[in-house]
Amino acid sequence: MRPNDMRPNDMRRLADNALGRTGRVAVLLLASMIGASALADTRSSVAVLGVELIDTSPAVTQDRERARLQLVQHEIRQQLTQHGYPVIDAQRTEQLVRGVRQSEYLHQCNGCELELGAELSADWVLIGWIQKVSNLILNLNVVVLDVRSGADVAAGFVDLRGNTDESWRRATRYLMTRIVLKRMQLNEHRGHPLEPRAATRKRTPRRNPAHAEDGVSPV
Repeated sequence: MRPNDMRPNDMRRLADNALGRTGRVAVLLLASMIGASALADTRSSVAVLGVELIDTSPAVTQDRERARLQLVQHEIRQQLTQHGYPVIDAQRTEQLVRGVRQSEYLHQCNGCELELGAELSADWVLIGWIQKVSNLILNLNVVVLDVRSGADVAAGFVDLRGNTDESWRRATRYLMTRIVLKRMQLNEHRGHPLEPRAATRKRTPRRNPAHAEDGVSPV
């Protein structure tokens, strides 16, 4: 039907339908915004305490490798934020953990990571480390702990293919999206407190054959 052939009632009906569609779209957009805000309000806050380098290779650690640790931390924070997790301020976290990192590895400090998390008012803490055996043999490990109980929330690792900015970035993205975030979300949805660990233990890079998706190499 052409506009010139339309009767007044037909024009009003079309206008009402258009307004109805616009209104429905507006309601859906508003609902999605409210839902995203509510998700961030209910998800556990995370303090990313840092990513460390354990270099057992015969070569000297390069400045560009130390710089890549910041790249990995940035990618981790970005993935957490994109999945709705409130992340504790990076500058505030760095100021607090700087003194501890000078004397020992955060993933081997026998509970200091939980104390740091409590001081930062975080629900969970995340610690990562890169183990470098050579330029061809590296792996990235990430552990998330519940601050109140000390229980494991999520953990995983991936092997890196190559020692470049891109390989570190891709490995981080793969580990977070395919393993760590899935386990975080699983524990978030359980609806009951996490069980505390039986005893505090030092963490060393290791492979856990119980998890089929652990130890994969990002393509």
